[in-house]
Amino acid sequence: MKRLKLKGLIFKIIIVLLSVSSTLLLFETILRIFGPKYYRFNNASAEYYTNPRDYHIPLREEAGHIIYGLDYNESPEGYRLPDSSTPNRLIPPEMEKDVMILGLGDSFTYGRGVRYEDLYLTKLEKLLNLSKKIGIKNCGKVGMVLFLMILASQL
Repeated sequence: MKRLKLKGLIFKIIIVLLSVSSTLLLFETILRIFGPKYYRFNNASAEYYTNPRDYHIPLREEAGHIIYGLDYNESPEGYRLPDSSTPNRLIPPEMEKDVMILGLGDSFTYGRGVRYEDLYLTKLEKLLNLSKKIGIKNCGKVGMVLFLMILASQL
């Protein structure tokens, strides 16, 4: 008797869950076909449709909207370089120091959406250079999921 009640309860729960999920799926399909186009932020390319603090530069105009963003200077391997250096060397000449610290990480380390002079690795290098000749190489890549600071050479 208890087994029949338990089977009936499980059957009712499954029916409710299937009907709710199918209703949500139908609603999502209707909105994707006939709903409004969402275009406020494109996380895949770090482009912005507004620039309230005048931090980003205009990249292009699309459908009457100005698209804002930043131009990044990268090495051939895809690592972030200072804006003034050339992308054909992995370590720019101004970063050849006695001690080199590699900053490994994801888009936060890379500085996606941030100017090079505002990166935390750049600010850390300026603080460390007050006492010694220390360079920091930004080895952040968009999409990586780890963060490490590795000392690559000795004093």
